[in-house]
Amino acid sequence: MKRDQKAKLRLASSRLLVDNLPIVIFGSWVVSTAFLFMLFNDVPHHLLLGWYLLACVLTVLRYFQFRQISETPLTETNVNPIVNRLTIFSICSGSLWGILGFYVVSADRPLISVILLMIYTGLMATASATMSHVLKVFVPFVVFSMVPTAFKFYSLGEPQYYWICALIFLYIFTVLLASRGIRKSTAQAIELQFQNLDLVESLTKQNAKTEAALQEAQRASEAKTRFFAAANHDLRQPLHSLGLFTATLASQVENSEQRHIVDHIDNSVKSLEDLFNSILDISALDAGTLKVYKQHFSIKEYFDRIAPDLSELAKEKHLYFNVSVGDHIVFTD
Repeated sequence: MKRDQKAKLRLASSRLLVDNLPIVIFGSWVVSTAFLFMLFNDVPHHLLLGWYLLACVLTVLRYFQFRQISETPLTETNVNPIVNRLTIFSICSGSLWGILGFYVVSADRPLISVILLMIYTGLMATASATMSHVLKVFVPFVVFSMVPTAFKFYSLGEPQYYWICALIFLYIFTVLLASRGIRKSTAQAIELQFQNLDLVESLTKQNAKTEAALQEAQRASEAKTRFFAAANHDLRQPLHSLGLFTATLASQVENSEQRHIVDHIDNSVKSLEDLFNSILDISALDAGTLKVYKQHFSIKEYFDRIAPDLSELAKEKHLYFNVSVGDHIVFTD
């Protein structure tokens, strides 16, 4: 894994730990209060109340620590000091539970000892779910909570308590082993979240590029539209004038050969006007403003209009050109 990915994973894991702190703090206080009432008649009051007072002070300190951390963005600079502080609080909390187990476990109170052990296993399971993705905080809590209790069972000096001590250490090993799978699953979930964020960022950039290209195409289309709007006026005027000059010239020419040439010029002008109109029609089609009007017209007249231009081009290439179209009527735009 690359260094940047490790740093991101560490920050995300630490943030997840901070987000889980309210559950840990509130749950620990609830269990400690339950122990106060459960053990009130079996443990000396001064010891139990002193322990509960320390638990409440620790709860308040952890809560204010959580408020401070939650209002501070985690960065590569401050994540280590924050995790170190959380580790200290984890050691203090685990030590309180370990001290309680050491003083409460007794051969004279087997039922209380078993209940205490059952509740401790529940605390460890909760810690696995909420803290195990940050090993530095999770391991001290488990060790300082369970080891003193295991030692107290061992110190009772009877074989059955030796077995309980061994089972406690086996449970500690199992919890630590299971936390490895939780850390792996958490890391995979965080990496998947990073991949999704990278994908969203990539799609956002791609959409931005697409939007920019679309806007550029729209600007080009608008520029083309403005050009054709200007050409509609600037080019039609000289074409119209050329048509007038051709008509004037035709009225003054009497020679049949010259008149034939003038007729060709007039047909060419009309073809140029049709071509220009077609270009403008294409522009209107792109803009979505073109209206189609179908009508009947003679296709022979259309071919007779363009044939002279094509005939001259054929002569230049020494080709024979001929158009033979009947009097067909078509209905189109």
